[in-house]
Amino acid sequence: GPLRTLYRAVGRNELKSVQSTNPWSYKAGPNGAESKWFSGTLEEVQAWSRLPFNNPPGKQYTILSAKIPEGSYTSLGNLPSEGNVYVVHMSDFDKFVDFLVHHP
Repeated sequence: GPLRTLYRAVGRNELKSVQSTNPWSYKAGPNGAESKWFSGTLEEVQAWSRLPFNNPPGKQYTILSAKIPEGSYTSLGNLPSEGNVYVVHMSDFDKFVDFLVHHP
């Protein structure tokens, strides 16, 4: 089916985690989170990464994009100050392809 590009701002640890797999893939978080949130556009994820409560001292983000098939994500719609948000469950993390790194 058609692929949608989703964007995620990741910190250093998550970036290392993604890059440690071949091919690259997201992994379940150490805090037990089974899903990850993604943005629908580069502009939306950049805006999210600049929000004050997402920026504790020393936090540095790298923005990743990847494509995922329809049916492997759930849309939460347009959320205030976050734009269009999509959720992907860890059982679908292996369906991401074509990872790209964007600098914030």
